[in-house]
Amino acid sequence: MLDEAALLQALDTGRLAGAGLDVLCGELDGPIADHPLVQYARTHRNLIITPHMGGVTYESQEKAVTFTMQKVKRFVVEQGLEPGAAAAKVALSTRGEEEEASSKA
Repeated sequence: MLDEAALLQALDTGRLAGAGLDVLCGELDGPIADHPLVQYARTHRNLIITPHMGGVTYESQEKAVTFTMQKVKRFVVEQGLEPGAAAAKVALSTRGEEEEASSKA
């Protein structure tokens, strides 16, 4: 967390050489184009704003996949399911939801 007004002033005066942000305060409150930091970044090269992907790297994605697969494996073991049976159960469940949705349409 930071004081965005102070950051903007520090960037504008040269007290801070540059900054990179992935999240802005109040970004869900209205048009992001009106945000003072976004306006500043459009005309200055010392501020980079990424669209919530600053942490998306090969390593972070690999960790996320590994974590998810470990959770799935733990669930299958805890439920006493065979891996093939677990996949079939998920497929049937998904198919049932699709059929139910199409019958309501």
